[in-house]
Amino acid sequence: ASAAAVMASTPEEFKQYLETIPAHQREIVKANVLRGLSMSQGPRITYISDVEGHWPYFCSFVQKSEAIRFAKGGDPLMARSDGDLDLVLEDGWFFVFGGDSCDKGPGTLRFLRAMVLLKKKYPDRVILILGNRDVNKMRWTAELAESELALDRVKAVPTPFWIPKNGQFTYLQHLKQVAAAAEQVDEANVTDEMLAKHSCKANKLKFLLDRDMGSRGEFEFRRQELALLQQVGEDKVDDDAVVRSYEEQLAPGGCMREYLELAQLGAIIGTTLFVHGQIINGCSEEDAITSLGVVPGVEHRIADVFEWLAKLNAWGAAQICEWKEKPTWSTPPTEPTRDSWADRG
Repeated sequence: ASAAAVMASTPEEFKQYLETIPAHQREIVKANVLRGLSMSQGPRITYISDVEGHWPYFCSFVQKSEAIRFAKGGDPLMARSDGDLDLVLEDGWFFVFGGDSCDKGPGTLRFLRAMVLLKKKYPDRVILILGNRDVNKMRWTAELAESELALDRVKAVPTPFWIPKNGQFTYLQHLKQVAAAAEQVDEANVTDEMLAKHSCKANKLKFLLDRDMGSRGEFEFRRQELALLQQVGEDKVDDDAVVRSYEEQLAPGGCMREYLELAQLGAIIGTTLFVHGQIINGCSEEDAITSLGVVPGVEHRIADVFEWLAKLNAWGAAQICEWKEKPTWSTPPTEPTRDSWADRG
C-alpha cells in the first residue's frame, strides 16, 4: 500500500484492530488510544497519495472532492500560474497528501507548486508526507555535479547498493550505448574520447530516471510540461533546459526543495496515522516486522506513538538540513555498499 493507516470509528473497532497485530505491539498502540480525542466523532480528512506527476489525476480528485477546490474557474488542466494553482480547503477539513509527488507524468512542477502554496495557506490543516520519490531527489545535487561527469568518475562509480543484482546497470554501460548510437559504431569500438564527449548532465539524468529510479519517460514528460508552461512547442525545449528545471527545483526557492522543507515523515490526525509505505510487514505474529517506535540512531523502541512520531519527524527534518548544508560528495562512492554511498557533504 502507498500509505499505512491505523483507523477506527469506535473504541470497540479499535479493540478489534488491536487483536489483528502482533502481541508485542499491542501495548504500544493501546497506550495511545483516545489521547483526549473522540473516536466516534473524528476530524474530516481528504486524502490522496502517489500523484507522481499526473496532474490530470489530481485535477480529477479535486473535481470529485467536497473538501477542496480550485479558487479560479476555467480548465485546471491548463493551469500555468500561481493563481491557476491556488486551492481552497473548506472549513473543518484536513488535507493529507501521502507522498510521491513526481516522476511519472507531465505535471510534477505544477503539482509541487500547488502543494507548497496550499501548505503555506493552511499550515495547520494541510499535511504533506515525504515519499521515496520525493526524498531521493536529494541525490541529484551530488550525482549531477560536474565532477561526477568526468571520465575517471564515470568508470569508478559502482552500481548502487539498492539495485538488485538482476537489474544492475551502471552509467558507464549506459554511456557506451549512447555513444555507440550517436557515433554509429559498435559498443566494443567506443573510445574514451567518445565517452567523454557524451558524458553530460542530460545523459546522466536520463540514466538515473530510466534505470535507477523507475521513472522511464520522465525526462520527456518534463519537456512536455515546460513547453506547456512556456507556451512553446516541445521542440523549443532542449535537453539543457530540461536539466536546468530539475536543478532549479532543488535550488533555494525551488518547488521540490520547498516541498521537502514543508513535508514530514508521518502525521497523526485523530486516531489515524499517516506515513508513506508500510509500518508493519507480515501477515502473522511470527513473521511480522514493524517499524513502530523505531527512529534511526535511537537504540530502543519508543513506546509512545506520539513521542515516536515527533522524534522520527525531527530526524527526517535534520536529514534534509544536512543535505542543504552538504549537498555534494565528501568521498564519492567506489563500492556497491551502503557505507560507500553515505558520505555526502
